[in-house]
Amino acid sequence: MPYEAVLGKVYAALAATLQSSPALVALLAPRPIGAGAGIYEEGDRPQAARMPFVTLGAGTAEPWHTLGEPWMPRYGWNCTVLLKASGQISELEGAAIMTAVAMAVRDGTPLALEGYQSAWCGELEFMPTLIETAAAIVTRSWPATLRVLCHDLE
Repeated sequence: MPYEAVLGKVYAALAATLQSSPALVALLAPRPIGAGAGIYEEGDRPQAARMPFVTLGAGTAEPWHTLGEPWMPRYGWNCTVLLKASGQISELEGAAIMTAVAMAVRDGTPLALEGYQSAWCGELEFMPTLIETAAAIVTRSWPATLRVLCHDLE
């Protein structure tokens, strides 16, 4: 699968990993439709979603086709995914959510991607807090970029 668009599978695996973190789920509002905590792909958050929530998306995928021994499959992907907590909450509460995110996807955490021999989380790089004010209501977002590495079966 050296030319497959891998990001959809990465998003699904990350969402499942984040949903399986009791510490993170306890800090987020529940989904308004279906089960689970407020973890959404970027742009797919329902209008009825309550805060705080986490989004994932804005991914990149670079070929990494130098893996394995010469007789093994050598195709892979070096991906990045933007993870972002958002809410009308304090800096301290946002930091607690991002700490729970970091623990759920810490460096080396394996991800289950169908059709891939292995996939795992790499480093998580935090960015400055984004602050928006509308009608005197302050909404903060805490973005971070996660590296994900994938190794194809073929």
